[in-house]
Amino acid sequence: MQKRMINKRRMYIAVVDFLDKNKTRLDFAPALPAYVDALQDTLSQISTMLEAQLATSEGHTKTKEALRHQLIASILELVKRAKAFAVVTDNKVLFEAVNFSYTKLRRLPQASLAGAVKSIINTCKPYISDLAAYGLNDEMQLQVEKKLNAYTATLPGTKRVIASRKTATDKLQKLFGEVNLLLKKIDVLMEIINTTDPLFYREYKNLRLIDDLKRKAPDKGDTEVGVSGDVSEVTIME
Repeated sequence: MQKRMINKRRMYIAVVDFLDKNKTRLDFAPALPAYVDALQDTLSQISTMLEAQLATSEGHTKTKEALRHQLIASILELVKRAKAFAVVTDNKVLFEAVNFSYTKLRRLPQASLAGAVKSIINTCKPYISDLAAYGLNDEMQLQVEKKLNAYTATLPGTKRVIASRKTATDKLQKLFGEVNLLLKKIDVLMEIINTTDPLFYREYKNLRLIDDLKRKAPDKGDTEVGVSGDVSEVTIME
């Protein structure tokens, strides 16, 4: 969804840049310069929102992934000591309870990972004094708990980010709707110079036809591309 919006924005920017560079030629219709200004303003809002949305999403994902990695590395230090103690003491119940590998932990979903780490910590607590001989002490367990809390704190953030992105997407769709409406109005006004300034009109139509071609490009598996307008108007621009 976001990639499509970014591509649409780029295509619309190409159109508005062309109009802005030729603003002195738009005096044939009193409302046209104002529509171009409104188009620029709306596209600016779209650009700002898309960039903020992307930064928020990526930043949160990177933070959560870093904390996930730290948590797994930390709990594995506890696991290997608990497993060693379980083997020496033939404590099969303890061994099974802490028998986690990096791969197994890595494959766990977000909430399941937090639950597994908490279970390992709670399982080891009754044996904390015995595990001291294997290098596991209160401080090590405390550090694991801190990393667990830090990681768990990011999980509700995921829901907030998703909700925020949905709200932003709804706003973006509204803004894109406004852009489409403005462009339709501009299209009608540009028809005025169809015969009096055909080259300028055709340059504009070329951009709009390319925009329409890209927007209607099929998904994978489709065999047709929809294009509105007169295809014969498309020319090669030097």
